[in-house]
Amino acid sequence: MSELSEGQWQALRQLQHIEVVTEGRVRLQDVGASARGELAVRVSVDCTGGARENALADLHDRESFDLLIPELFPFRKPDVGIPHRRFAGRPNVMWGRALCLYLAANEWHPSQGMHGLISRLVRWLGALADGSLAGPQVNWHPPLTNKRISPGHLIVRPDLPDDGADQWAAVEAVGGNRYEVRRWFPELPARPPRDLPAGRCFLAPMLVLPRPVGFDYPTELGELVSLLREQGVSGDRFRKAWVENDRSWWIGPPPGTDARPLNLIILGSPAPHRSASRATVAHLAVWEVQSGKELAWMEVFDQRPRIATRRDTERPVAWLRGKRVLLLGCGGLGAPVAEFCARAGATTVRLVDTGGVTPGILVRQPYSYAEIGWPKVVALGERLRTIAPEMTVEAAVTDAVTLAAADLTDADLIIDATASPSVAASLERTWSMAGASLPPLLSMGVGHRCDSGFVTLARPGASGAGADLLRRLGLAAAADDDLADVLDDFFPDPPRADVFQPEPGCSDPTYLGSAADLAIFAGGLLNEGLAALGAAERDDDPQTVTPRRFASVMRLPGEFETVPGRRRFLWLDDLVQHENGHGYQVRFTPESLAAMRIETLRMADERGPLCETGGVLLGQIDHGARVVWVTEADSLPPDSRAEAHQLTMNPRSVDGYVQARRRRTHGLVGYVGAWHTHPMEAAGPSKADGKAAKLLVSTGAPSLMVIAGGTVEVWRQWLRGRGRPDIFAELTLP
Repeated sequence: MSELSEGQWQALRQLQHIEVVTEGRVRLQDVGASARGELAVRVSVDCTGGARENALADLHDRESFDLLIPELFPFRKPDVGIPHRRFAGRPNVMWGRALCLYLAANEWHPSQGMHGLISRLVRWLGALADGSLAGPQVNWHPPLTNKRISPGHLIVRPDLPDDGADQWAAVEAVGGNRYEVRRWFPELPARPPRDLPAGRCFLAPMLVLPRPVGFDYPTELGELVSLLREQGVSGDRFRKAWVENDRSWWIGPPPGTDARPLNLIILGSPAPHRSASRATVAHLAVWEVQSGKELAWMEVFDQRPRIATRRDTERPVAWLRGKRVLLLGCGGLGAPVAEFCARAGATTVRLVDTGGVTPGILVRQPYSYAEIGWPKVVALGERLRTIAPEMTVEAAVTDAVTLAAADLTDADLIIDATASPSVAASLERTWSMAGASLPPLLSMGVGHRCDSGFVTLARPGASGAGADLLRRLGLAAAADDDLADVLDDFFPDPPRADVFQPEPGCSDPTYLGSAADLAIFAGGLLNEGLAALGAAERDDDPQTVTPRRFASVMRLPGEFETVPGRRRFLWLDDLVQHENGHGYQVRFTPESLAAMRIETLRMADERGPLCETGGVLLGQIDHGARVVWVTEADSLPPDSRAEAHQLTMNPRSVDGYVQARRRRTHGLVGYVGAWHTHPMEAAGPSKADGKAAKLLVSTGAPSLMVIAGGTVEVWRQWLRGRGRPDIFAELTLP
C-alpha cells in the first residue's frame, strides 16, 4: 500500500496501536482503498459488556464500522459509515448509514487522531446500549440528500404550532434565490392577508410526518408519495394539499429582482427518540418540483426560536431582542452600536444624527467611500436593513438637543453616543422634568487618545442621567489615585490644548483613534451597560434597594504597562429638591445630607437642641442642565457665630479649602452656597436669611441657600437617622 499518504500511514499505525492496547476489543477487520482515494478501514467493537435492557437499538456482540481516512489526515477527519440500517433514526445517524460523531469541524483535533475518534465511537455505542443516548435539541444535521439540489434557499423564522397538524406556508420570494416563510396557516387562506408583502408571496403545503425521517430523500414525485405512504400519510392527504395550492397569491417579482414562485413541498419530521427538542416538528425538508415530476432538494435555514438557539442568548445583548432603541449619534461608537442592536434582534432602531459621510471619518467609522456625501443616518440605515431586513429602521437628520420628552418615551432604551456636552445637558434637563417616565439611558464615550472609555446607565426614576453620572464618575476618579488617568482624560484641568484637526471644516477635533480601537470600546461598553441593565431588572425586588445609577470605566493597557481593564460603580439616588428662585433642580448626595445631620447633632450636644448651625455647600452648578449638585456639606467656617435662632458665617473663610477641592476634582467640586438649620421650625427663609443671600452673591457668583427644618417630630426623627428634614432651597443669581 505504498500509494498511501503519510497521514494515512499514521492513521493505520494508530489503529494498530489501539487494537493492541484494547486487547482486541477494538479490532481491525479489513484495509483497502475507496473509489475516491481514501484509505478504507473496517473496524469492529466489542459490545458484550454492560446491560442492554434499555438499549435504543438491536446491538450485536460485535459491531462493525467503515472508516474512510482522507489523504490529508490528521488535518481532515475520517468519515464513519455503518454497514447496515439497524441504527437508522438514532441520534447522530444520518441517511440511515452515516455516523456523525463531531458537532462541528472545529471539534476534530489533529493531535488526538484516531484515538480521539475511536474513543467517541466507543462512548456512542455505550450510550446506545444503556439507553442514555440523546442528541442536542435536534440532530446535529438535518436529513439531507446528495442527489439533485435546488439553487434556492428557504429561511424559516416563525414557529409552528405544537399540535403537529399540517400547515400552509406563506413564502415570500425575496430575490437572489432567497425565499422566506412569513407565516403558517392551518387552513388554505381564501385571500392573502394585507400585512404580507403584496404580490410577492405564494403558498406551499407542509405535511407533518408521524415518525422521524431516517432515509435518503427521493428524487421523483412518485418515490415521495411511496415514502409518505410508508409513514402513514395517505395519498388523498398529499393530493389534497398539492392540488388545492393554486398559487394565486403571486402577482409579480419584487422590483429589480428575478424572483419567481416555486412549486414547493415541505415535510415536517418529529425529533428523534429522546431528543431534547422543544418543538413537535424538529426538522423541515423542502423540495422544489421541477420539470416533469423530478424533485430538487432545497436547502433550509431553520431559524425557528424553538429549534435554533441564538449564539447571543446568554450574552448581555440578548436584552435588546424585541426592543425599540433610540440611538443618538452615528459616529465612531454609535454606528457599530447600531449594528450590534440589529444583530441582537431589536425590532426598531431610530437613528438621530446631523452629520454626513466625509473622507476623513472612514479611518474610524464603518462607512464606505461610495457613501461620501450621504447623511450618516441614511447610509447606516441602508446597512442595517441588509443585516436585519425585518427590523424597522428610522433615520432622522435631526439635532439631538431638539428632542423633547415625547420623542424619548417612544423607545425601550436610549443610547447617547454623541460625545456632545450640549446633548448631555439637554438630556439632563429633560430627565430632571420627566425622568420617571423615560426609558433607561445609556451614555458612552471614549478618551482623547481612545485608550479609555466610559458607559453610564440611568434607569427610570434615577435622580440623574448621563451628565450627572459622568460627573459622579469623575468624583470617584478624583478620590482614587488608580483612576487619575481617567480624571485627566475626561475632566482635563486646565482644558486640553493639544487638539488636532482631522479634516478641515468637516469633522470635530474630538479624539485620536482607529476603527479597531472603537470596535473594542463600542462592543465592550455596550456589553457593560446592558449587563448592568439586565442584572438590575432581574434583581429588582420592591423590598430591596437596587441602585438605579451605574457607571463603568474601560481602559486599554499602555504599550509597556497594564492597568485594570474595567472598574464598575453603583450609586444610590441623590435627594432631589426643586429650588424656589429659578426652577433649578437641586440634587443632594446622601453623603452631604449625612454631613448636615452630623454637624447638627454636634451643635445640639454643645449648645442645645435649638441652636442653629450650618456650613458651606460644595458642588457644581450647571446652567445648561439647570441642575445644582450638592456634593459636600462642610461644617461652620471660622469666624462664624451660632446661636439660637441666629447664625452668622463668613464662607470666604474657607476659600483655601474650597480651592483645594476644586484642584483635586478638576473643578467638579467648588463653592455653590451655604446651608443652615431652623431646628423644629418651618424650613423657610427669615428676613435675615434674605439679606445673607444677597451678601453671598455680592462677589458676582451665584449662590444656593439651603435651610433644613421641620416639625418637632420630623426634626427628632431625622436626628435619630430616620427620614429627612424639610428642606428649603433657593438659588440667587447675580
